[in-house]
Amino acid sequence: MNKTVKQQNGWREVKLGNFATVKGGKRLPKGKLLSKTISKHPYIRITDFDGHRINLSNIEFVDEQTQSLMVECHMKSVHLFFDL
Repeated sequence: MNKTVKQQNGWREVKLGNFATVKGGKRLPKGKLLSKTISKHPYIRITDFDGHRINLSNIEFVDEQTQSLMVECHMKSVHLFFDL
C-alpha cells in the first residue's frame, strides 16, 4: 500500500516501507575476517562506493564458510543500496 505522507513541490513523500522491504546492513560474523584473496564472494563495503559506482580497486572477499553464515546478505541487480 502506497500511503502518501505529504506532497511538496510536485513530489510525493512516502515511507520506504510502504513499497519495499527494508533490511539493515550486515556485518561479518564475529571472528571472521575479510581477505584480499579472490573468491566467488566479494564483500562490498560503504568505502567501496564512489559516487554512483562501486570502486573495484580495493574489493575484499569472504571464504565459502563465512558466506554460508551470511545467507541473507546477497545484493542483486534489483536491490537498492543506500547509506545514511
